[in-house]
Amino acid sequence: KKGPLRLDEALEYGIQIADALDKAHRAGIVHRDLKPGNVMLTRSGVKLLDFGLARLVASEPRSDSSDVPTRQKDLTGERAILGTLPYMSPEQLEGKSADPRMDVWAFGAVLYEMVVGSRAFDGTSQASLIAAIMRGLDDRPAPTRAIEPPLLNEVIRRCLSVDTERRWASAADIAHVLSWLRSSMRDPAQPVAGSRKRPTWLSATIVSAAFLAGWVASLFFRPTPSPTAPREPRIELSIPLGAEEDFARAPSLAVSSDGRLLVYEGVREGVSQLFRRSLDISEVVALPGTENGSAPFLSPDGKSLAFFSSGSLKKVSLDGGPVVTLASGRVGGGGSWAADGRIVYVENRNELRMVSASGGPSTSVKMDVAEETSVADPLLLDDGKNILFTQGSSGQEQVAVGSMATGEVRVLTSGRRPRLSADDHLLFVRDAAVWAVGFDSERLELRGAPIPIVNGVLDVFSATFDVSFSGAIFFVPEESERALVWVDREGRSTLLTTTRDRYGSPRLSPDGTRVAVETHLKDIWVFDVERGSRARLTVESATGMNTVPAWTHDGKMVTFFRLHEGVSAICTAPADGSQPPEPILLRDNWPIPGSWSPDGRTLAFHDLPAGGNRDILVFIPGSGEPPQPILATAFNERSPAFSPDGRWLAYVSDESGRDEVYVRAYPGLGTKTAISTEGGVQPVWSPLGNELFYRHREAMMVVAIETAGELRSSKPRLLFRGRYDLGNPHNPSYGVSPDGKKFVMVQEAEEGVRRFGVILNWNVSN
Repeated sequence: KKGPLRLDEALEYGIQIADALDKAHRAGIVHRDLKPGNVMLTRSGVKLLDFGLARLVASEPRSDSSDVPTRQKDLTGERAILGTLPYMSPEQLEGKSADPRMDVWAFGAVLYEMVVGSRAFDGTSQASLIAAIMRGLDDRPAPTRAIEPPLLNEVIRRCLSVDTERRWASAADIAHVLSWLRSSMRDPAQPVAGSRKRPTWLSATIVSAAFLAGWVASLFFRPTPSPTAPREPRIELSIPLGAEEDFARAPSLAVSSDGRLLVYEGVREGVSQLFRRSLDISEVVALPGTENGSAPFLSPDGKSLAFFSSGSLKKVSLDGGPVVTLASGRVGGGGSWAADGRIVYVENRNELRMVSASGGPSTSVKMDVAEETSVADPLLLDDGKNILFTQGSSGQEQVAVGSMATGEVRVLTSGRRPRLSADDHLLFVRDAAVWAVGFDSERLELRGAPIPIVNGVLDVFSATFDVSFSGAIFFVPEESERALVWVDREGRSTLLTTTRDRYGSPRLSPDGTRVAVETHLKDIWVFDVERGSRARLTVESATGMNTVPAWTHDGKMVTFFRLHEGVSAICTAPADGSQPPEPILLRDNWPIPGSWSPDGRTLAFHDLPAGGNRDILVFIPGSGEPPQPILATAFNERSPAFSPDGRWLAYVSDESGRDEVYVRAYPGLGTKTAISTEGGVQPVWSPLGNELFYRHREAMMVVAIETAGELRSSKPRLLFRGRYDLGNPHNPSYGVSPDGKKFVMVQEAEEGVRRFGVILNWNVSN
């Protein structure tokens, strides 16, 4: 605050900081958050503080190391944007792997500030600051006073070289040069620029080990530049998830209009719910009452949240309070909250309705949409008279605009999830990309042709992108291709096939020779393990979904859930792909198949009745009888699994306040036996009938079972841990071999998909 340090102070502090960095680097540690606030001046010398964002870059453990299965990438891993902006190197902003030269750059920025009295890089906005850093010191105006002596100037310039090959190779080299410079000067006590008294001892500013600091808020909430101002460069960032949660299988997200707040659909400890994250602090908060919530959208002031759950439209204050139901029935498909307090949403998959955010009766919004055409993602325009929405029919999705006064609908372009930016651009998703095109809000017409501005967006039916009023685009990146693997009981994995894809929910045939698996949440494939061939059972459109395969007892057919043009069903198809799928049960409430009874007659499944919780039902195809509920309580029951002898039913319930695995006798459904003890999902019986497996976070657990007479069970025992896809916690994400000695699982890509993508200053001319 008083100006530059005296030269002797700057050199002495610089030498000690460089020495501390050298010791950290020699231990394989990159600090990644060096800044003045993390340097403490004590009576015994300089202390380098706060290694909360540090990254270990020492050599990886041997493949046979006993702790390999338990290692995981955390929020200080590669590709994460971590640190304090004015001191971050260009490669750190790009999310590149941790490297000691990142700390060398930060050291140069700190040393510059010590000897000049101002920061090396600054800007009128956070975006322009990032642009200045990316250009480097060569493109920066010279400081008010030249850095003297010239050797010190060269030290700083080499630290702040954008070209990492020109940067100092080690902090030890810097310390040696600064030590030589200090000893060679006759009067090092002179100030470098200006003058100041010797400083008093400083108290440290300890910045928490957060991966986002307060600068993020101003980064996204910034004034729109004037048309005559030079456009700032496009900036791409990543925001890692919190340490304890992961994305849901088909995650939806919403961003507040000012870009300060994110709400997204995630999974924590096997429970799917909505999470809130303020971008100016590091805390991620699970929102109570939003379990199994989806398609969130925020109020214009960002203080309240609306979402869909159990077939109802609900709202809750983000400051806390009860969850309020605004509408019930066959409700879903997304919505939006207008500035005048009206909420527009979808009912019966093709009817737009309006309701006040304060409650009351809803009204129908008549649109000229064909009865068989689905609608979704409604967005009420600022004029309060017209609505943008997605309509789909025969496998095609289109962005359309409809008049509330006349009901007239005009198709604008192919795509879905329409959103508007403050500079009058229509954004939407098409072919795993966010596209943009100019939009005339008065004539309700496009200006120009759409062009892709963000590639690699997760392309599923949910809302995987949103845009703030300031124009920041948030999105969920595409999932990396993953491998199907065999995993033995010790956690050792081997490839089942060399073909990689976005696999999910693998299940083994009863004889263990074939694997049914979903890809992209779209289609079901069957792999022949011995021959290495595969057969495709479904060919789905962009609007549909086929997921959660389950084998019939004889291994001839595969049963799965299908969603097509808003109609949900359980279908079956021959395992060899010789015939197209046929529906065996049409049901509005998303019926998810669990397992077939050993005699092949009865299918157990769970569904989500409107306004209620998940229930377990049984159904006998061809009997003419409707499905019969067997577990329908005030809690959520799902994932039914028949034992090999057909006398017992395993399932998951949250009656204890968290998901646990239970077993009941079947068909009597007598006294239940708790199987898991600290939480569990996805129960699967060993084909031998003597064990029951389940998942607990990244752990595969096993319980020994005796089914003769009364049920007896052992304490749960850990088999192994590993980064294997948990998928949807409601449905099994693995299969068990006939001898119970190995599992077919989906091995997650090494880098994982645990981050949001963010695009700033996008431009349709890019």
